[in-house]
Amino acid sequence: MILIHCWARTRGSELNAKCPTAEWWNELIPLLNKPVKQILWGNETKLNCQHVENPKLEEIEKLLDECETFICIDSFLQHLNHGRNKKKGIVVWSKSDPKIFGWPENINILKYPEKLRSDQFLWWANEKWENIFPTSQEVVEAYKTLN
Repeated sequence: MILIHCWARTRGSELNAKCPTAEWWNELIPLLNKPVKQILWGNETKLNCQHVENPKLEEIEKLLDECETFICIDSFLQHLNHGRNKKKGIVVWSKSDPKIFGWPENINILKYPEKLRSDQFLWWANEKWENIFPTSQEVVEAYKTLN
């Protein structure tokens, strides 16, 4: 099983600058050819896979232990993994810098380094969303290197 955390939103809704759209994730999921579980909270868009809604920390830790790998945005999941078992995962980056916030055990995919935000330590709430994410095929190619 592949665990994902993506803070997914459909195009036209409030998009976070760190997050690809739900459409992007739904394009990726079938290309992985593995069962996928999405961790989601609140008004996140449910993707075309299994879901774990509003999990407690202990549930997430168990999912990390059970999963083959994880794919996420720059979010808590990569940091929790680093503190627990340092399983190799894939982190999709956009405007935050993996050299500051990433972990070396992961495949950190940053497609456009020139689009990194100039001040990495301010709040992200007002940061403008741009479609600067790797393609789903680039993520699949990274996934293939894990095996």
